[in-house]
Amino acid sequence: MMEQGNLPTNDFELWGSLRSAEMDFFRASWEFFSRSTDKQLTIRQALKSPSDRTTALRILF
Repeated sequence: MMEQGNLPTNDFELWGSLRSAEMDFFRASWEFFSRSTDKQLTIRQALKSPSDRTTALRILF
């Protein structure tokens, strides 16, 4: 994990929060890919929903 060094406390905490969220996303993605029975259909349907599209595109990338 990154050391605080000269970073302001707020920036260091924000970075930690971002890193934690990314790890949660990685774990959820791994679970989706390992357990979903129809990944293509799920992603196809997610692309049609404005609130799900960003996540679907990130998965496809």
